[in-house]
Amino acid sequence: MNKQAKITVCCLALLIMGHIIYTVDSHRRYLKSVIEESELTRDSALNELRELNLHYDSLLNIIDSLPLGSPLDTLEISSDYGWRRSPINMGWQMHSGTDYLAAWHDTVYATGNGVVSMRRWNAGYGRCIVIDHVPIILTDDIGALTELSELILDKNELTAIPETIGNLQKLKIRI
Repeated sequence: MNKQAKITVCCLALLIMGHIIYTVDSHRRYLKSVIEESELTRDSALNELRELNLHYDSLLNIIDSLPLGSPLDTLEISSDYGWRRSPINMGWQMHSGTDYLAAWHDTVYATGNGVVSMRRWNAGYGRCIVIDHVPIILTDDIGALTELSELILDKNELTAIPETIGNLQKLKIRI
């Protein structure tokens, strides 16, 4: 082979190698952009998942805070909420709570997670604990447990289900 043919073959080989290098590099760049795009998509999906988990956790906290639990081990209603004949005065009177029968010194439990907002003597009811459960419930007597002989929790203390909050003084509890 003469010198000119060798130069031609070398130039042709350089052109083919350049084309191969260009093709490989363009595929590498394309794969790199696909990987970066998938990482962005993955990061976006992970952020959305974190936000959903926060929302889910806040919903679980609200559900745990609802006063849906039982304040006693056994429940027997002695006087329901609503209008009734007054046991003290003559005539009918609104009864704004529910009274449960219980054994002497029965343990009383928190009915939901919350914060103790009042812990004091309440005239006519004895020792009283008021627990604020869910911040969206804006009524005065939600979680008010009265007629207790012993108060275990302090004011502003957090409660959780089924935390003991006191013991009964009488044979009934009013909620």
